[in-house]
Amino acid sequence: MEPNNKIQNTNPIPILYERKEDCCGCTACYAICPRQAISMEDDLEGFAYPHIDAEKCIRCQMCMKVCPIKEAKRSVTARQR
Repeated sequence: MEPNNKIQNTNPIPILYERKEDCCGCTACYAICPRQAISMEDDLEGFAYPHIDAEKCIRCQMCMKVCPIKEAKRSVTARQR
């Protein structure tokens, strides 16, 4: 029996946006991904949105940390406390 060389990461696959309004299409997540697991796909109107390939994603969460929309929401939440 060969050892499993894959490191098991318990982080979930990131959810970059739930609504299109939650993504500005800046490509920061695409650019920072160390495994090129994010592609930018055009919608019917021609706007590009990120799509994560679950097979390539190592769940490092770098895309979540670099997102300017998520950072703005974190800042607002922190100020409300």
